Amino acid sequence: MFSKKFLSFLALVFVGSQISSVSATIAACSDTQKAYTAGSDCVAASYCIDEQLIYGVKDDAPTCKIALDGVFAFNESTGAIIDLGTFDIATAGISTNFVLYNCDGTKCAKTSGIVKDSTNASFVVAAAGGTSAASSHEDTSCSAVGKINTSDSNVLCITTTLKASKSDSRYIMSNVVGNAFETGDSDNDKSIIIKTAANIFAYDNLLTGTDYCVDDNGEVFDRKSGLCKATIASGEDCTSYYDCTDGVCTLTTANKRSTGGSDVPDPSQCVPKDSTVTHCVDGYYITSSDGSALITNTDPGKLWNCKDGSCEAKPLFIGYFVNEDSGKPEILCKVVSDAQQCNIVTIGHGATCSTVGDLITSTEGGTDYQICLATSVAGIALSSYNDKQMMISIDKTNGLYGIKPNTIASDSNTSFSLVIKVDGNNVQVVKETTPIRYKYIKTGSTDKIVYTRTAAKSESAGDGICGTGSPFEYKLDQWTSALQTNTFAEFYVEGTNA
Repeated sequence: MFSKKFLSFLALVFVGSQISSVSATIAACSDTQKAYTAGSDCVAASYCIDEQLIYGVKDDAPTCKIALDGVFAFNESTGAIIDLGTFDIATAGISTNFVLYNCDGTKCAKTSGIVKDSTNASFVVAAAGGTSAASSHEDTSCSAVGKINTSDSNVLCITTTLKASKSDSRYIMSNVVGNAFETGDSDNDKSIIIKTAANIFAYDNLLTGTDYCVDDNGEVFDRKSGLCKATIASGEDCTSYYDCTDGVCTLTTANKRSTGGSDVPDPSQCVPKDSTVTHCVDGYYITSSDGSALITNTDPGKLWNCKDGSCEAKPLFIGYFVNEDSGKPEILCKVVSDAQQCNIVTIGHGATCSTVGDLITSTEGGTDYQICLATSVAGIALSSYNDKQMMISIDKTNGLYGIKPNTIASDSNTSFSLVIKVDGNNVQVVKETTPIRYKYIKTGSTDKIVYTRTAAKSESAGDGICGTGSPFEYKLDQWTSALQTNTFAEFYVEGTNA
């Protein structure tokens, strides 16, 4: 902030909220001074005005240019800055010439506020200038918003429990009727920004912007500075966000999740076949065959996927899907009689897998979902493989989720692999529009992650798949003499891995 000892030389005369003229001690910045670059590690020798802002400059230092930024008390008749720590307003005889200026580094404007002088007395400063006793705005406690608490070092009560206790800060306060900063007559449903300095509480009539972060203490920050400075007791989000115009602010909830009311989506009321799908949040649902009602028992049903306000039946999706009605991956869709059949199932639990393709958790009712790629081993945690494809081996007899290879005389293969993909806690058998002839995993891997070419090339060092790990190849069975095809999946066999 612009040091007060440097500003004691200023002489200012303001008209309205704009700097219009000054005494002979402050000149307009010359073209040379205007070309100076900003710097704060210097001591200004003189001051000049450029447009609406005062700069401190030093003519033999072209990098010395300091913009006025903060709230300052002035004696308007002399243009001198008032040091409230040593100033007695009552005996100074300048009540009509006492003014506050609010500057933000780009411009300055007169403003209203409350100040405390060297005698610890408080005075109201009008926007146009002039002081008056603050007795009507004082109390011995924070009994009301906008009061000066005389029992607590004359701090400003921004609520009945919060105080503007820090200097060089901004706070939010309800624009209550009759407050010392703005009348509140027309904006008592809004809030105003209070800007503080040493012994000053001022209305910040320059602050304009959106989504200002207000923390638990009522302190106001722009979003980025709030990340490091705001006091937030719980959660990641700011306590509130406000949009402000000239220091008058409105609470905005546009970027917040609604927490109540009839407009809150309730997945249990989702009707996917409806055109409005008001309660259908993004995700999967299981319904009766006509889509008119959600299924909550073990009866077979129809799988739907809702996204961005519309829902679509997914009759070819096979695997486990999170039921948005419960929040659990408890919808299992299998192939029965060459058609999809979906049911709500109970997820098993245990330390090891008993059936290939099962979804399990470590403990009963747990949420650490794991996919079983083999038996008698631990499952593979879904949380570690989001948005990944895996190979899963099956045999002709058991298949996977009802998917079995056809009986083809020329097919001598006894085992096959299918591709599954992990999407959050959803596990789906992959059926690609354009089948990929070859797929690769890292030789010896237990998670059997499928590598794209880009991903493989990025692992060329150490035991990466393109390093010493080496690729293990699978070949689409359609490209063998057997020509296995299936409506729900692609069959792969081991390729050339000698």
